[in-house]
Amino acid sequence: MEIYNIEDAIALIDEKKFKEAKFILTHLLKDDSENSELWRYSGLCNVNLEKFKYAFLNFSRAVELNPEDAVAWFYLGNRADKRKNYEIAEKAETAPTNLAAKTYKAAQYAGAGDSDVVS
Repeated sequence: MEIYNIEDAIALIDEKKFKEAKFILTHLLKDDSENSELWRYSGLCNVNLEKFKYAFLNFSRAVELNPEDAVAWFYLGNRADKRKNYEIAEKAETAPTNLAAKTYKAAQYAGAGDSDVVS
């Protein structure tokens, strides 16, 4: 029986092996469905696998579990905007004001340049 951990999934994501990472994350979520980080990484895999509806649901679950997860808010806002769900996109953009600095760092982490970050 294979033992999986989040570090293995992250390494696979870094290698752009999203299908394999998603497999591991799915197994991890069976045992730890309240882990917002697992949901966020699952969403990231789904975006890259072009399973956008599932990505949106994954990011939604991540911010539901951890409203302070600025990276999940960033990705949720991006997916909501792509789906033309502007209410959620706006909520993600204006998430609690104490996340403003964290959101900027999340955008940088996600690869957005300074001109892409809304202040």
